Amino acid sequence: MVIEKDSLRAQFKKELISLSKQEKRQQSDRIVNKLREFFLNQKGCWTIFSPLNDEPNILSLMPATPHITWVFPKIENKEQIQFYKVVSKEEMLTNLFGLDEPKGEEIDRVERSDITGCIVPGLAFDRFGTRLGRGGGYYDRYLENFKGRKLGVTFNEGLSSEALPRKSHDQIMNTVISPDAWIEVDTSEVNNGF
Repeated sequence: MVIEKDSLRAQFKKELISLSKQEKRQQSDRIVNKLREFFLNQKGCWTIFSPLNDEPNILSLMPATPHITWVFPKIENKEQIQFYKVVSKEEMLTNLFGLDEPKGEEIDRVERSDITGCIVPGLAFDRFGTRLGRGGGYYDRYLENFKGRKLGVTFNEGLSSEALPRKSHDQIMNTVISPDAWIEVDTSEVNNGF
């Protein structure tokens, strides 16, 4: 299973890296347009992320949804992420992976129980809500006892036409969003093994 996931990660990374800056920007804008419409009817505190080079940049969603409190992930240690409120770019630092993350001031930390929903990046997703991450397991561990909504976002090239391999600890998304698709996952089918 690990070898298969590693092989799939390499395959999807290759496809995603081949996208031009313009293609990434256009696809990211289309995802943001879909999310903007969704968030018109939402409230509360939601997670968002600073994108890596092969992830959609959805940060323009923030100023378009001032009624939402947005929080960013910070890698706390080899196994854990936490989410923090960020008011300005000055509150962010670039970590060892080249990812912008909050400085992590205790006063700005938001507890999991206070988060309404998570927008989750991934290398790939399938129509069953299975996510292929980067192999660190940070989001899977964080979302294990999470009661809110989970939205997976990816470029069109990261939407797998085949079911992705899934282990029992892998967290299922409620919704998978690409520029050309909005998939509401029937978790009853997923949980019954279909």
